[in-house]
Amino acid sequence: MSAEPAKIVSVPADATPVIPGLVWAFRLHSDGNAESLAIDAPIEFSHDGRLWLHFNLADGRTRQWLAGLQMPALARDLLLSHDNFQQLHVIDNCVYGVFSDLIREIDSPTEETGFLRFAMTERLLISGRHQALCAVDATRRVLEGGHRVATVAALLEKIIDEVADTMDRMADKIGTEIDEIEERVLSGETKSEMRAGLGRLRRTCLSCTVRL
Repeated sequence: MSAEPAKIVSVPADATPVIPGLVWAFRLHSDGNAESLAIDAPIEFSHDGRLWLHFNLADGRTRQWLAGLQMPALARDLLLSHDNFQQLHVIDNCVYGVFSDLIREIDSPTEETGFLRFAMTERLLISGRHQALCAVDATRRVLEGGHRVATVAALLEKIIDEVADTMDRMADKIGTEIDEIEERVLSGETKSEMRAGLGRLRRTCLSCTVRL
């Protein structure tokens, strides 16, 4: 993608200095180092480097700010949508879409599926979610730990890798639980808790089938 970022995405002229609804922000430098930025301070868009801005889409102020971005209308609309299926699109040097991820509570994944929405240009990745998600949080932590990403595209690829790892771990967990239930069935157990466990695992399996 060769277009300058300002021609694809620019900040609304009447935006407040502090971007509302930011969960975190990183600047990616030319050496691949990811610098964590303060979310309660203005962020310079014209500064050298590439940006990752991650938003809480449940915050009404976030939706207002994103609605004012000058970007392809289809990409902006998808960021603000409630689509609950995975998709990937390219238009006007902007890649945008929706990925599934597991919802996170405190520091552990749940068995519920949420969705990450994003729009990416050569120098900017905007992502957002309505609930805290596992894969993007894992990506944040590895960046803070020193993992280097040379481009915004490489950052998106890292997020996708973390999505796959999260789903794989959940599949392993489900497999172990199914094995345990099978052993109990073979031993003659038919308690209501076991039937409830099977129902829960079935729902989890169905929710995890919609993924990359």
